[in-house]
Amino acid sequence: MCAKKRKHIFIHPDRIEDLDETDRRLEANRKKEEPTGYKSVCHIRNTRRRREILLKSDFVKEKCKSGVFILFKVVNRKQIMLQPVPIEFMNRTSIIHIRKRSFSRFRKYGYKARLDRSPEPASVFYETGLDPMLQGYTYELEEYRVQDAAFGEICAYKLIPLKMA
Repeated sequence: MCAKKRKHIFIHPDRIEDLDETDRRLEANRKKEEPTGYKSVCHIRNTRRRREILLKSDFVKEKCKSGVFILFKVVNRKQIMLQPVPIEFMNRTSIIHIRKRSFSRFRKYGYKARLDRSPEPASVFYETGLDPMLQGYTYELEEYRVQDAAFGEICAYKLIPLKMA
């Protein structure tokens, strides 16, 4: 007896999407990620009271003008990326809001974002090959041009482990 091939579909309120066809289309249009040369640093804290990512002021002002971003795991790789997105993304996914820290002018990291949703700091540490029980770690943010399903070619930032805090 022949086994039927299953179709992966997603039912939207206004249409039905064939996920297999969408994956084939995205794979055909996929471009290899290219580094642009821009680099910054961030620090992730994972303590009982603070679960947050600290960002430099110039990075937020130049690259995250909307004040929100998403953190995502790259499929089939132990890699986490940060992608600035428009505020409208709050209708479709869990976005992370950036806030200015008090006395930000005098701090190395003038902005912070709470990591109280997915992914949590422990899972970010684990996916980048570190101990999930760490209380803090500094990462380099390296900019890449990547292909996004919704926006086409955009900039995303790979979290590369630097040093212990």
